[in-house]
Amino acid sequence: MTSRIKILCIGVYFFATLGFTHAAQWKIVSKHETEDIYIDYSKTKRDKTIVRSTFLVDYKAIQKIDGIDAWSSLIDSEWDCVEKKVLIHSATVFREKMASGKGVTQIAPYEWRQANRMPLASMTKAACSSP
Repeated sequence: MTSRIKILCIGVYFFATLGFTHAAQWKIVSKHETEDIYIDYSKTKRDKTIVRSTFLVDYKAIQKIDGIDAWSSLIDSEWDCVEKKVLIHSATVFREKMASGKGVTQIAPYEWRQANRMPLASMTKAACSSP
């Protein structure tokens, strides 16, 4: 391989892996006895009173979820800011803190439900206050 092609390949690799990826920009939403909850406002999408967002739940102790020892979960969710309801599209469970490593299981979607209890209430407030 000529040096010109090598340089081109390195440049393509750099832009493909670093230049166009989006690293999560987690902001703390709330701290609880059992978990800390974060949101990435840069990935939040709003359509009038409905907000789609991703939350990171970082557990302070191992949680048994679907038989997996979990330290964190990523939750893809939709929030009705008027009705104060949540629809969880998916939740991915991780064996490492801050959703590091590979997700080990994915939990199926839920139905719309009230989000007036903690920690859902703090998540609703965070999602609905997003720009």
